Amino acid sequence: MVDDFGKVVVFTHDDRLTLRAQKHEAGLAAGWWRALVQTGEITGWWNPTTKEHLSASSVPEGAGWLPCQSRQARLSDDTTLHAESAFLEVRLGNLWTDFRSRYRLGLEAVLEAEAKGVLRYTGKARTPKHRQEALRNRLKRHWRVACYEHDLLVLDEAIGRTLLEELKPHDTSGRSGWDTVYLKGFHGTQRKDKPLLVKAYDMRQKHGVPAVKLEVSLRSEYIKRHDMREPQNWLTQPEIQSQIRDTLVREWEGVFTMAPKASAMLAQAVQVQQGELFDFVADTRNTLTDLVRRMETVEERQANIEASRAEFDARLRKLEEHREREW
Repeated sequence: MVDDFGKVVVFTHDDRLTLRAQKHEAGLAAGWWRALVQTGEITGWWNPTTKEHLSASSVPEGAGWLPCQSRQARLSDDTTLHAESAFLEVRLGNLWTDFRSRYRLGLEAVLEAEAKGVLRYTGKARTPKHRQEALRNRLKRHWRVACYEHDLLVLDEAIGRTLLEELKPHDTSGRSGWDTVYLKGFHGTQRKDKPLLVKAYDMRQKHGVPAVKLEVSLRSEYIKRHDMREPQNWLTQPEIQSQIRDTLVREWEGVFTMAPKASAMLAQAVQVQQGELFDFVADTRNTLTDLVRRMETVEERQANIEASRAEFDARLRKLEEHREREW
């Protein structure tokens, strides 16, 4: 990718957002589970006689226990709805080319869930506008941001391989032979109560992309601590990136300190001093969204200039025709 100043950019920013609501507050439709398919993953145990619930890791004693399986439905190409235990999750993924606010995408997902028969609209007004506003209010009242994942894609394969090789000795999962290296937030079964998860992995096997992805995931504890739970406050990717910039830079610096060769290669690739590397990466002017916006602005200006020129040429022709008739 090349920006409008001719400098080669080797980074692509991607993000994923998870919204969560309690089932009893989400407004489930009758027979809502029929719109979702079982995933086969056991998330807990339920005893309909005693009304008891056990976690998936527990071993139920006695008869009458039924396995609770997670269910899911695809709402769009990269958005899925998951039902687990007592809550629903909307998972928005692969957003790097989507320039809309994440709040808008969350609302569209809730509207699609209602259209599929998972959620219900109980208002008297039946117009699409009233239904949208009712579900928007429900989204703001009952849905909360549970996790946000910000991804930095190292698109140069040689740099990515060097990065992984240097990071493997620092793996915290005991799985350093794999193509995924966990650097922070992995403890045993990858506990979700840690505020941050930081990992790097080779995208070739999973996604078929010759690149390495560096993930920094903000989990519930971080999001609560920084008062970031309200879905309406999550805007476009560059704005979110700017909001959490200090955290991203700190984690990136920690990762690349463990990988000095890859860090030097990256700095050389983007033609900046190594001490300026992370400021360059964190600068939203170097993200795809901002680059596209700037290109669109240039194209719009060019279109306006061409339109003005065409209008001027048309007026000039009329003036010349008028003069010829006078002669």
